[in-house]
Amino acid sequence: MFTHVFLYKLKEMFRMKWCIGWNLVFPIVLATAFYMGFGNFIREGEEKEVTQVAVVKESDTSFTEILKRVDFLEIKWTKEEEAKRLLKKGRVDGIFYGPKAEGDQPKLVINENGVGQTLLSQFLKSYNLSEFQVKTLMESEKVEDISKAISLVSQEVEYGEEITGFGSYKKEEEISPYMQYFFALIAMASLFSAWLSEFILKEMLASQSEIGKRYECGPIKRSITILAAILAGFVIEILCNVILVCYIQFVLKLSFHAPLFYVFFISCLAGTCGIAFGIFFGILCAGKENLMVTIPLTFSMICSFFSGLMVGNIQQLIQNKMPIINKINPAAVLSDGLYSIGTYGLGREYWVDVAILLGMTFACILISSIILRRKSYASL
Repeated sequence: MFTHVFLYKLKEMFRMKWCIGWNLVFPIVLATAFYMGFGNFIREGEEKEVTQVAVVKESDTSFTEILKRVDFLEIKWTKEEEAKRLLKKGRVDGIFYGPKAEGDQPKLVINENGVGQTLLSQFLKSYNLSEFQVKTLMESEKVEDISKAISLVSQEVEYGEEITGFGSYKKEEEISPYMQYFFALIAMASLFSAWLSEFILKEMLASQSEIGKRYECGPIKRSITILAAILAGFVIEILCNVILVCYIQFVLKLSFHAPLFYVFFISCLAGTCGIAFGIFFGILCAGKENLMVTIPLTFSMICSFFSGLMVGNIQQLIQNKMPIINKINPAAVLSDGLYSIGTYGLGREYWVDVAILLGMTFACILISSIILRRKSYASL
């Protein structure tokens, strides 16, 4: 019976034009628009042009040591008042506030969004990801000189580690900050799978259709029905995500700087998470057809916005204020996973993001099964 439900749902989903349109065609069109806007910056490396930044230094820390080594930033070491004046007049793209002591987080202040601001935001994000590596090295290797620890972490060997299996690769250059928009785009396309919840639930709930009444009265466990429908949606989402990633990599020729298997894996996992969230919202809004469409759509767009789809550095701003939001936003988790593997290779950060997406998926499926299990035809 599981196979029967799976094949039926899969066949019906392939027939839905809106499903293919929004989950595949629209992301490809948007990816093309992004490429036309700043794709050449990624391919030609124009993002490495010098960016003006003011730095308010409270004390000598690892952050200030790293800033001295960066060649694409023109740094003005100033007091806070002077930094604000330079930013107001547009002479710098942003202000870095250095940490007062080791362990504190540096901050970035900007007045507008642009190329330089995006570079500064991505640089700060990169630093925050690297900070853990420096601390770990100093503890494990007992390196007392922080400059020495930074030098060890900054060695090219750290960025040239070859990964074998499912397509080996060797990192030769840092990933462009403009790729953040494409990461957020893939996240949006993955979460669009939440829309499939309307179709998945429409024929599973007695209040929605005649077929739903048959499922309600039948001997099949609701958990089996849900899993079969989710699997069908997962197959659709895999196809859409694989085509989108391949389009960006091979047609637009924008490299992810990572084995495509791992890009496919976390992207498809995010798509499954989107389906699980969609089913959860759909069950809560059962009987209200408009809400079953509106809520998943709103959820997808809000998550995509806060992952950097419209404002490239918003994820970093959230990380400085309320980092927990980035951890419960599936789009931000996916974007972070793609950035992590593209910048540092396959490591702890990537697998943490995978674990978070898995946890969200299982939690939504479990809660949805419990709620649906308690529904009965007599109560409708």
